Amino acid sequence: MKSRGWLIFGAVSGAYLLAVALLASDSYLFDDATSLQFNSALRSLDGGASSWRDALLSGVATPFGRILSMGSFALQAALEGGLYPDHLRVVNALLHGLSAVLLMLCARLLFRGLGEARDRAETLALITGLLWFLAPLQLSTVLYPVQRMTQLAALCSAAAYLVYLRWRLPLTEAPFIWPAALRTLIWVVLLTLLGALAKEVALLLPWLIAWTELVVFRGRVARQPHWLGALAVLATLLPPILLLWGWFGGWDVVHGGYRFLDFSAGERLLTELRVLWLYVYWLLLPWAGDPGFVHDDLLVSTGWLQPLTTAVSAAAWSGLLIGALALRRRAPLLLFALGFFLIGHAMESSVLALELAFEHRNYLPSFALALLAAWAIVAATERLQGSMPDLARLLPCLLLLLLVIPLAQRMVTWSDPLMLARSSVAAHPRSPRAYYLLAEALEQSASTRSGDERVAQLLAARESYRTMAAVDGDALAPLVLLHRFDARHFPGNPEQARWVAALTEQLDGAPLAATEFNAVAALLDCLDSRCAAAPEATRRVLRALEQSYAGDLRVQRELYRHYLRTGDGPSSQRILQRIEDIPGSEGLRAQLRLERAMAAQDSGAMLEAVVPLYRRDPGHRRQRWFGAVLGARD
Repeated sequence: MKSRGWLIFGAVSGAYLLAVALLASDSYLFDDATSLQFNSALRSLDGGASSWRDALLSGVATPFGRILSMGSFALQAALEGGLYPDHLRVVNALLHGLSAVLLMLCARLLFRGLGEARDRAETLALITGLLWFLAPLQLSTVLYPVQRMTQLAALCSAAAYLVYLRWRLPLTEAPFIWPAALRTLIWVVLLTLLGALAKEVALLLPWLIAWTELVVFRGRVARQPHWLGALAVLATLLPPILLLWGWFGGWDVVHGGYRFLDFSAGERLLTELRVLWLYVYWLLLPWAGDPGFVHDDLLVSTGWLQPLTTAVSAAAWSGLLIGALALRRRAPLLLFALGFFLIGHAMESSVLALELAFEHRNYLPSFALALLAAWAIVAATERLQGSMPDLARLLPCLLLLLLVIPLAQRMVTWSDPLMLARSSVAAHPRSPRAYYLLAEALEQSASTRSGDERVAQLLAARESYRTMAAVDGDALAPLVLLHRFDARHFPGNPEQARWVAALTEQLDGAPLAATEFNAVAALLDCLDSRCAAAPEATRRVLRALEQSYAGDLRVQRELYRHYLRTGDGPSSQRILQRIEDIPGSEGLRAQLRLERAMAAQDSGAMLEAVVPLYRRDPGHRRQRWFGAVLGARD
């Protein structure tokens, strides 16, 4: 790319980084709490090998463990003497700029592969990079510290994609050479696996490469058909075949998680047809309004006509795909961008048991829309050159300004937790999470105030929790939060008994989603001492949990730990016996026995319990238990 283009991008990215550094909030958000804020492994880094190992393995429990992401957090914590949310956001902004550079280079090669002249391809690439970098929707990924996982996965994917494109573009004119192909393959595989260690979505890269080979290069080498074309067809069709096989074959990886969600796999797939259009709307029309931070109020599609926009969305995607296929010779970019966007969403926006919508899922897939938008801007500019040359010169700047204004507005909103919470409530008045975000921000704000102002903030926070309970009437979380809030700030409030009674009624044995289970765990932790209810009310809650969730290992584990913390030996032994009767509980039983032995400072029981834990884990991820045992013995 010419030096002028790099200067333009350097100036823009420098201003972006400066704005993030000046405005970054020093508060955590949602998932940041468990992954970062209260991550004991990250907080206790001491430079030893075992502490680094624990930090690397303290991430999400997935096959790849996301150790690259946790390693980046651990490295930053070690260098700075702790984790600081505003510093995390600045590093995320740096990663965002680096990803934009790689994607600009990819865009230039893609446009060259699609037949664009060198100078025009460089202009298109610069505009593509700026559009992707400045998209207001991307800001939530940058300013949500834990979403560095998404950023690192995208960064590794972009690097691997660039390696492929740099090898593939010359082959349109030159013969196929095996050594160069093998070197490229090795680098692509290594970078893809590295990305998967940040987040599993990087595993979509081979599918994206196959799609690029099929649509952009059409399987031709030295202008002749090549076996790469047949391989691209096979690699493009294989993932959807596997998804369908998993769907109809009842694979647990596809269907297993839905027992903890409020919708089925079919309902999720129907809803995602609408959600994907919502993403397109947010990306292409950012000035139409801030989408907010939370999206848990989305209406689930229970059928093709419920709501009607489900069928409309399906018809629109089908029509767009058919049109793109029909125009694949005249406008291959349309078909390529459509496929890239959908493939980029295939893991997190299809049949896997995940929540319905998150903005960070667009981080890499939005590159496809940036390519299309850049082409449209340049084409419009060229059309205006003859009739309105002044407007033609200004058009790209005006359109980029339409991105910068909502980007600046959103950056200011995200700089203040209270402002972010209020904007989320305004955008999503039926969202329980929005009211939770507002209550948490108000409570945090009250901690810095005194007198009547503090009381007013606390009352406003309490009202937000009450609204949360009214919006989500069957949920446990608002009742737990209200009980804990009253115990903390308004002890003796007679409504506390009301919250506990309502909680007891809600514990009816229905499968607990992740949010509901977290509420149960928080309640048991709260009942230990800090916000204990009346003894009889506490007994009713514990009895309801024991009886209604006798087969739920997660609930029984938390009950056991509650009894252990409160010194109720007979009850903890009873729960441990119940856990032993539940199939598949061997590992949990060993871990709980170890916890019990450590609480009693029984060294012999500790060693007896830790051996099966070690043997059950080929990666020896629980070697830290040995350190705990030896420390207890000393």
